[in-house]
Amino acid sequence: MAPSKKLTIGLLAHVDAGKTTLAEALLFAAGVIRNKGRVDHRDAFFDTDAQERERGITIFSKQAEMKLGDVEVMLLDTPGHVDFSAEMERTLRILDYAVLIINGKDGVQQHTETLWRLLEEYRIPTFVWVNKMDLAAVDKAAIKSELETKLSAACIEYGSEDFDENVALCDEALLEKQLEEGSLNDEDVAEAIRERKIHPVLYGSALKSDGIDVLIDLLQRLTLETEYAKEFAARVYKITRDERGGRLTHLKITGGSMKVKELICTGENEEKINQLRVYSGEKYRMVNEAAAGDLVAVAGFDNTYAGQSLGAEKPGRISALNVGKLRKLSYPETVNSFKFIQSMYQLEEEHPELQLYVTDEKEVLLRIMGDVQIEVIEQMVLSRLGIVTHIEEYVPLVIEEAIEEIEEEVDDRVDLNSRWLPGQSGGGELDDELKAIFERTYGVQKQQLHKSAVQRETISSSKKREIEKEYILVDGYNVIYDWQDLRELSRINIDAARESLVDMMCSYKSWTDAEVIVVFDAYRVKGGTQRTEKYNNIYIVYTGEAESADTYIERTTYELKRKCRARVVTSDTAEQIIILSNNAVPVAAATFRKELDSVIESIRDWMDDYNISEHLNNLNRLKLPDNDI
Repeated sequence: MAPSKKLTIGLLAHVDAGKTTLAEALLFAAGVIRNKGRVDHRDAFFDTDAQERERGITIFSKQAEMKLGDVEVMLLDTPGHVDFSAEMERTLRILDYAVLIINGKDGVQQHTETLWRLLEEYRIPTFVWVNKMDLAAVDKAAIKSELETKLSAACIEYGSEDFDENVALCDEALLEKQLEEGSLNDEDVAEAIRERKIHPVLYGSALKSDGIDVLIDLLQRLTLETEYAKEFAARVYKITRDERGGRLTHLKITGGSMKVKELICTGENEEKINQLRVYSGEKYRMVNEAAAGDLVAVAGFDNTYAGQSLGAEKPGRISALNVGKLRKLSYPETVNSFKFIQSMYQLEEEHPELQLYVTDEKEVLLRIMGDVQIEVIEQMVLSRLGIVTHIEEYVPLVIEEAIEEIEEEVDDRVDLNSRWLPGQSGGGELDDELKAIFERTYGVQKQQLHKSAVQRETISSSKKREIEKEYILVDGYNVIYDWQDLRELSRINIDAARESLVDMMCSYKSWTDAEVIVVFDAYRVKGGTQRTEKYNNIYIVYTGEAESADTYIERTTYELKRKCRARVVTSDTAEQIIILSNNAVPVAAATFRKELDSVIESIRDWMDDYNISEHLNNLNRLKLPDNDI
């Protein structure tokens, strides 16, 4: 019998809330496992990695197939420790529903609130499971108050006498129906849940399986299957390697279908599907075709990455979480740097939150969330490569290249070629704001030396790098509100301010070789889709619904990573850090305005010279009439 619906359901929680225990209870009730495992016994179905069993925490997201009656469910267990939040977040784009687990003993914790904000941002319908209610110290009334104040007033206890009434109060149409008919049916409640107008709350004990049958009943009755388009579309959420080192692309099909041996466009080229695997825990089964709603691992793709959209799928945000702190990965001098770095790039494919960066001196820099992640990464490198590494604090140095027989010069001109990256030779002075954020993030710089544009021009050609294609991405509204003249103009007419910025960037483009892209937020436009326009000599991007300019810029710089040079103009210091981690160069809006004004001044000087020259040429071409004598 065909399933009535197909769902992908994720379990999310703060560490130690009992998430893995709940997963075991659900799998046992569904008949997937014969005995319930325990984290402390190191035999949980999902905790298959040696480090997970040793530490008693979930580090990697896992999935399991199960059937709840005639509902086909792919259950995802995600990390609860904050150090591995990025691994958790990657699963959010593929979820149909989420179950948020609250530790009844500890209540709503700070990380729980972070999870809730992410669920809101990704618009994921959510059931709330309050766990460990069998403990004597649990105060149900206090928990209910926390849920309503810290999460949402729409968190409603399922099974309470006034459940239907509280549901109706969350929607005007439901309230009218409740008043007219006296009750609500399952379809009404299911639709309210899908639209995140209500969040049913259940209280129970996963360890003792108290309330599990009620949760399963709700997942069967009060969920709705996602409607998918016929055109092929998919969301890549994870890259892994199997026991033989084969590269696997984990994705959810969100439209159409996929078949073995089929060619799929994964970027600039088409790649062939060699295998389609459906994983459940450590094991998998092979299928020849997968349809919309399925989660599969594809063997044969070499150019995919986590967060990528394939086919007709709309682009999504890379990450909404803190990117962590920049640290240095030290490795023995005897190790072949080239092979080691290539292996680290493979590791970064699986864990893109590391945001690997290699300096000219072959230093390997990583983004790290915390001490537990440090230990996990060091152990991971050791087990895979047999190399002992050490992750330590990193303080970036701006080092001046050795220049022989050059006189020290003072040049107050704006340096249009200035660049600054950790561990690289740099250019102009950082503005105070950006310098402060770098020092808070990376520590105080030990040395900062600069050389003028004139000096850089004298560096021997053997020391110059090959010039790469450059992109300038401008966060449109951010810049408008940062520049005083445009900010004042925007108060009168925002369209005029936008047009003024665009015209300025057209002038800038006419004087430089960089590709200019100005990005404007349109994420609040209901039903809006991303569009790109060519305006004179630059490009203008208007983002789609639920996608900010930051999101577009983060994704674009990530895709340009290691391919070309990119600079991003924004005054958002948090965004500057993310941009830097994508190997792009952040430029504060105020700093870029000086550069832009200098370019415009150069254009004016050239025009003045040109006009004078043309005037003289015109005079020379004048033929004076002969005078009669």
